[in-house]
Amino acid sequence: MQDEHHLVICKFVLYTIVYMYDNKVCYHEST
Repeated sequence: MQDEHHLVICKFVLYTIVYMYDNKVCYHEST
């Protein structure tokens, strides 16, 4: 159970990083 919870958190963090990175790239491209 704990491992599953940890995995969910890792996934969430990863998605957040990717999302922020994508936004940065899009912002950079449009500028």
